[in-house]
Amino acid sequence: MKTKLLSIFFLALMLASLCIGKVSAQGPKILPSGINYAEIGQHIEAFVAEHQATTAGLALAVFDSEGTIYKNFFGHADLEANFPVTQDTVFEWGSVSKLLVWVSVMQLEEQGLIDLEADIKTYLPDGFLTNLKYPEPISMLNLMNHTPGFQEKIVNLFIEPGVEVNNLAENLQDVPPAQVYRPGDLHAYSNWGVALAGYIVERISGKPFFQYVHDAIFEPLGMKNTGLAPDLSDNPAVSQARKQLRCYTSDRQLIADCLFQIPLYPAGMVTGTLEDFLSFGRALVKTPSPLFKSPETAERLFQPTAYFGDSGVGLNSHGFWAHFYKVRTLGHGGNTAGGSSMLQIDPLSGTGMVVMTNQATEKTYNAKMLELVFGKFSDSDLAGYNTAIPAGVFRPARAVVTGPLSLASNSLAVMDASDLETFWVLEQKDGRERVVYAYTDLVRLSTGELILVGVLWGGLVLGILFALINLLGDGLIGSIVRRLRAKMAGQPLPADPQRRWRLLSSALQILVLINLAVLFIQVMTYQRLQSFLWQSVLFGVMGIGIIVLMVYSLRKIRHIGTAKQKWMSAASFIFLCLTALNILHWQLYRFWAF
Repeated sequence: MKTKLLSIFFLALMLASLCIGKVSAQGPKILPSGINYAEIGQHIEAFVAEHQATTAGLALAVFDSEGTIYKNFFGHADLEANFPVTQDTVFEWGSVSKLLVWVSVMQLEEQGLIDLEADIKTYLPDGFLTNLKYPEPISMLNLMNHTPGFQEKIVNLFIEPGVEVNNLAENLQDVPPAQVYRPGDLHAYSNWGVALAGYIVERISGKPFFQYVHDAIFEPLGMKNTGLAPDLSDNPAVSQARKQLRCYTSDRQLIADCLFQIPLYPAGMVTGTLEDFLSFGRALVKTPSPLFKSPETAERLFQPTAYFGDSGVGLNSHGFWAHFYKVRTLGHGGNTAGGSSMLQIDPLSGTGMVVMTNQATEKTYNAKMLELVFGKFSDSDLAGYNTAIPAGVFRPARAVVTGPLSLASNSLAVMDASDLETFWVLEQKDGRERVVYAYTDLVRLSTGELILVGVLWGGLVLGILFALINLLGDGLIGSIVRRLRAKMAGQPLPADPQRRWRLLSSALQILVLINLAVLFIQVMTYQRLQSFLWQSVLFGVMGIGIIVLMVYSLRKIRHIGTAKQKWMSAASFIFLCLTALNILHWQLYRFWAF
């Protein structure tokens, strides 16, 4: 008996030695960046200490398919009250919320309730889509890849707290964006398109989208401290906790008012704790995934559905955007009026990272810090793909292309050396050069388009400067000087038949500028459409006034006096004409087309 016990003991000892030898042979676990699991905390804490001066509040976690590697909280939820970030602090996911839409869609597709390639009209009420321009059908994959062709929507994105918010269907039909690209042609990030996909989830499941997410995602994952309804009424505790969070700029300046509702809430309203955010991230890499019934669905989720041109490199995988570090990751970033967040995973290694901050457009932690986990792009096999920067001026496809806000959204882009720090592809499509980028393509402007934009913008700016000089010089100061000279000479005031016309023209141009500035302020401070709709009407009225003044000037041109007066009147006419062209070209008068 004793001999038998000794044999069992030695057998167990040998097995233990083999196990220890196996672990030793494997060595410590290493992140894609090359940093040891056990050391990532030290690197992150050193990184945070280096950027302490611009840090408000921060919560983050690193994980893999087996569990949490590192988790910590830094800074303050309220700097002024010296209230620290804790495990109970809630942050806004921003656009990371969109991943819940795509997971929901894949769950329904797994059940055979939706075909990702079918026309989405199949799942919508008759006549629901009212702003379509092209006959080609829009599929769910188009919505996932952000290629349905919708222009950017910047009206009624945010609504102040306390205002009653309509249901999702009504919010989608409240100022729907125009379809300005053929489906599948260009990648143009669309909040409205994502919210539309969320509404399709509603239609198929028979539940409000937020209820579906609670039932199919939050409850299975134990996410009890997260809400997503526009007013967070689906989780009163989270709603109350959100009121305790203050917001800051990327350099830690207080944002006084950052509490809003999002009518298109599937696109960006989710609010919750780091632990819940981590639970969702881990569920994406866990095997088997608790999000899906079939392992094949979880695997297919990360298969590319759009590519960077003909490079063979995936751009988007069922709504998960590709990001490029030493390894290619999939995920989404998020920004709200007062916060930023990030969720990134490496499907190959099963590692991931979630970051939450109470700072708007924050990039130090939501972009740069992720290199500690995923490595630097300069060390990737794609780093040498692009070696030259394309010349020329580009316009992002994500823009307001038509309607009164087209000027406000008409940003131009020039690529520089910093663009070599990520992956993109330059290609020709339909006779036009474009850069395929994550989130939005960049379309090169032709020489004629560039000249037109330059003339319009330059003419508007120069016209305003001329109008100010004319009102001060020829108007206020000039009037006094003319009267003094006439009095000293004992003569009547010299005749200037078009002086009043020039002053009226200048005053009208200044009013156009003021109206434009008010419009921009209203949009940038997230005012409701009803608050600035009248400004577009004013542009129409002022445009008519400008045309009347121009016709009057042409009829009276032969009565102009001295050479100086002729030059001043000619300049006034030209700048007045350019102001009218800006109103017409940017469609500032189309109050019905927001």
